[in-house]
Amino acid sequence: MDFSNTKINISIANDAIRVIVGVAATSVAGVHSLKGGITNDLVSKVSPVRLADSIDLKIKDKNVSIKININVKDGTSVSDISKKVQEKVKEQVESMTSFNVPSVSINISDIIVEK
Repeated sequence: MDFSNTKINISIANDAIRVIVGVAATSVAGVHSLKGGITNDLVSKVSPVRLADSIDLKIKDKNVSIKININVKDGTSVSDISKKVQEKVKEQVESMTSFNVPSVSINISDIIVEK
């Protein structure tokens, strides 16, 4: 069979994009968790509502603008971590979806002092 003329439509749920964003953001060294204490291990396990509190998506056409609320570890450079999170999130979302990521905004919700 020849499928060369077959049109394929793929849709990606906003919750799936949020999981990609959450995993990417929490994998950056210096990031403690997402807002609400959602760590890398919990990103795919928490309710979509909780994840939406930490990750806001604005989707228009093939573009997704992302706003992330993160908690960072005490003693780390907020500006360095923010840049690394922006780069990692953009890279992961663009490589795993058909979306372009024109902006990734970072909001530091808390500084976590580990004992």
